[in-house]
Amino acid sequence: MDREGAVLMHSPYEMEWMAEERMKELEKVILRSRQRNLRISGGFVFRRVLSIFWRRK
Repeated sequence: MDREGAVLMHSPYEMEWMAEERMKELEKVILRSRQRNLRISGGFVFRRVLSIFWRRK
């Protein structure tokens, strides 16, 4: 793990900021996929990325 990664692991504030940034990105992705094919991929992508994110934490 690089130094930045180590710092992120030890800083709750950084983790919170990362989570917020990721949620913003997710919202954009979900909105886009919803426009294309409504609920199907939106919910799937959302759950998938969330599970990956929380597992890493």
